[in-house]
Amino acid sequence: TGYTSYSTGVFTNPDTSVAFEQTFYAPTAAGASYMVKALKVWSADGAAHANLRIGDAIDWDIPSDSGAANGAGFDVVGEYIYQVGAEYNIDTACVDSDARFGGMKFLKSTLNGIDNATSLYSAYTARNDSFVFPNGNFIPGQLWNNMENSGFTTETALTDQHMVICYQPSFNLGASDTIIFYTVIATVYNGVVADLGTAFSDAEAFVVTIGNLPVSCCENGCDFNGDGVVDISDLVSMVSYMFGGGPAPSCPYSGDSDND
Repeated sequence: TGYTSYSTGVFTNPDTSVAFEQTFYAPTAAGASYMVKALKVWSADGAAHANLRIGDAIDWDIPSDSGAANGAGFDVVGEYIYQVGAEYNIDTACVDSDARFGGMKFLKSTLNGIDNATSLYSAYTARNDSFVFPNGNFIPGQLWNNMENSGFTTETALTDQHMVICYQPSFNLGASDTIIFYTVIATVYNGVVADLGTAFSDAEAFVVTIGNLPVSCCENGCDFNGDGVVDISDLVSMVSYMFGGGPAPSCPYSGDSDND
């Protein structure tokens, strides 16, 4: 297939109204320094949900002479954002920290299987000592406010920081909608920021070669046989799988009989 994949399984927001699943695709080609990530979002309670702000956050901690301090930057033309290690010339045993990079680039989204958007709404980096450490985690209200600002911005100091990208600042999710956001996560071990741009270009070519990447898993726990209907046949299929050598469900979540 040209890649291996891993799915997180299904998780939800705190009130269990919206469901999410992440699937990661790693190319098997030698030298590939990127993964493609698909974030799948749908209604978990069967109702429509308005004004959703959807994004991703990563705390990179690119290796640095200081331990955790990173610089950051972005490329408006390439539409990607990155962090880079901090180099203070205090060691000679390792690759220079300012030659190590990690970044993200949004590729596209699909809504109900149809291409929906190819431009990212916003991306930024921010200090962990301002937005994470004081409370031991992100504060939803702060994330909401920070993600509202459009465009690219980065923290200018060399400091411990995190990265956030916002796909949609105010998305109306229909009761039967499924939206998927495809993003590249890429790294450079020893190089320059242009090498990160090359990795993103390689990832885009990889997606074109592979075609539409299959996003793992179902949207309905209990639908063990995957026929789109939850009924007695799912129980029969489950018992057959557990005790009679019957086929496994195509998605582990569909074996979640109490949908918890």
